[in-house]
Amino acid sequence: MTGNRLPPAAAKAVIEEVTTAIANTTGSALVGLYLCGSMATGDFDERMSDIDLLVVLATELSSDLAARLERMHREFADDNPTWRGRVEVIYVSVGDLASLRQRPARIYLITVGEPFAVVSAGTEWAITWYPARHSGIALIGPPVTAVVPDSSFEEYAAAVRSYMRRLKERVTDYATPGAQAYAVLTMCRGLYTCVHGEPVSKIKAAAWAQAAFPYWAGLIQQAISWREHEWDVPQADGRTTVTTVRRFVAEIADRAKRSL
Repeated sequence: MTGNRLPPAAAKAVIEEVTTAIANTTGSALVGLYLCGSMATGDFDERMSDIDLLVVLATELSSDLAARLERMHREFADDNPTWRGRVEVIYVSVGDLASLRQRPARIYLITVGEPFAVVSAGTEWAITWYPARHSGIALIGPPVTAVVPDSSFEEYAAAVRSYMRRLKERVTDYATPGAQAYAVLTMCRGLYTCVHGEPVSKIKAAAWAQAAFPYWAGLIQQAISWREHEWDVPQADGRTTVTTVRRFVAEIADRAKRSL
């Protein structure tokens, strides 16, 4: 099997490997490690899904531990090139999680196409915490509900709509097909959430959107293909489709607003 077309067993092996690496690197600082996203909900698509992990630590990362984790992730990517860019990890302290409503959390993040980064996670991060609490699976440590505070669906939906409004600004004139695919599929998932009151995977939301908006079905299918092959073929020039993608993003953001 070539490219990113890996069976679930391969994904599970990667999860075990990165979990062990994180646990060995963080040592006694590790409170809990949680599997989130499509793998946790049973919606993992071997063609395109990422592996999403939440790592909760006893205290905020020291500069030394951050450096060791960055090195570990770099070595992991070198050893697992097929999964480069498909393992996303959030590191946050248990104290920051406990005080989410009082102040932004300081998190360290490994995400697609970005270096190890420090982020101030304000109220807009309800888009991450809500599904993590409701579907996250503990790989190490206590249940996720013991460390991630509860929040309402209304807070989550508001964060989803806010993210959808901002997303159109990220579709630049030179956005790659991969970036455009992310925008299209994220908008499908966001609108599904706003209309149906629950989060689902991008691929399920895309299928729903194709049926609900048949005039956009071709673009959505094209986005699925772009996302599927993002890491195993050279990226084409996206300038021929960026205007259409912007129209799609604008329409779906407006529909999400009107679903209030």
